[in-house]
Amino acid sequence: MQNTTERQHRQSPRIVECTYQISYNLGADKTPDPAARFESARNLCLQWIGRRLKRELGIRIPAPAFEGKAFEIDRHGQFYGAAPVESLNLWTARLEHDDSNVPTRTRSVDLALRRVGPGVIFILRCLCSTNSSVDAPAVPTLPRIVRDLADGLGAREVLAIDGKPWILSTESDLDGLQLALEDSGRRLPLVMLTEVNEQPRGFGVSRFVLDPAGLATDLLGLAYVCVMPRDLGFTWAARSREQVMLNAPARAPFAHHLRTQFCRLRAEAVASTVEFSM
Repeated sequence: MQNTTERQHRQSPRIVECTYQISYNLGADKTPDPAARFESARNLCLQWIGRRLKRELGIRIPAPAFEGKAFEIDRHGQFYGAAPVESLNLWTARLEHDDSNVPTRTRSVDLALRRVGPGVIFILRCLCSTNSSVDAPAVPTLPRIVRDLADGLGAREVLAIDGKPWILSTESDLDGLQLALEDSGRRLPLVMLTEVNEQPRGFGVSRFVLDPAGLATDLLGLAYVCVMPRDLGFTWAARSREQVMLNAPARAPFAHHLRTQFCRLRAEAVASTVEFSM
């Protein structure tokens, strides 16, 4: 009986899902020298790995790792490792661990830093591998290192990833918004907040249903937050109608003009389902 059970377990296929991924350039304002920026980013990554390593296994990262040396730690079903590829100006790291809530599910985080000319690129991907017999959704995760690097060194994809809302104020900002929406390099979604309609009400209503600053902080690393004032909103809508009449592509701005009600539901859904890992 035991052999049959083990054979069935081995034969069950596994489902691999990507629960989060991101790639961005590290800012040069705080650390202009790319070599110093690369080293600072590597140290922040190792500190993040070290916090989990100490909490889970009670041990520390080997000191040579902070000098760029490779290391591997594989204990009790958990793996922590990093290695440089000097010929490519690349440093990579990987974490693997069992899911604490779902048996037979494992999670992994792959991250990398690479110097390209005067820039430093950060790449991260989270994978979740689950036995196909398990009926439990894979909860998205946002590793803390994504925010540590953005806070410590600055980060930019198509727009700055800084936890601040982009408050549109001029028509030239609308041009920038359209470029950002149509940029093929953009991976993060953009949440747009529009003003509440000006109508007589018997109760007080804030200018925006959601607080732009608070929402931008909550969605750092998950989405950009854009604030559309009422006057610019009319101009934006007029541009969109013109593009539709001229047979503009499907990615015309009007298609991206999210209403406040949708933004509220979507933002609340994201905030309630994403797990944050140290």
